[in-house]
Amino acid sequence: MLGKMSPYSSIPFFWTRQYNKSLQYVGNGAVGFKEVHIDGDVMSGKFLAYYINENDKIVAVAAMGNTSAALTYFEALN
Repeated sequence: MLGKMSPYSSIPFFWTRQYNKSLQYVGNGAVGFKEVHIDGDVMSGKFLAYYINENDKIVAVAAMGNTSAALTYFEALN
């Protein structure tokens, strides 16, 4: 802070709730993912989206209708 540079070492996460739907996101998939694998049904609002990098490693997860899965991945990635 105030001019002192320090690396951010925590796993990014956020959640939002809009129109009675909740979305959780954990990880750093915004930087360099090559594919997204979706388990579940996006249209029904119950899914897990796995963000996978070029080394076939899961770098982030988005979840709707499955809060416990997002929290599990937060623990695994952290």
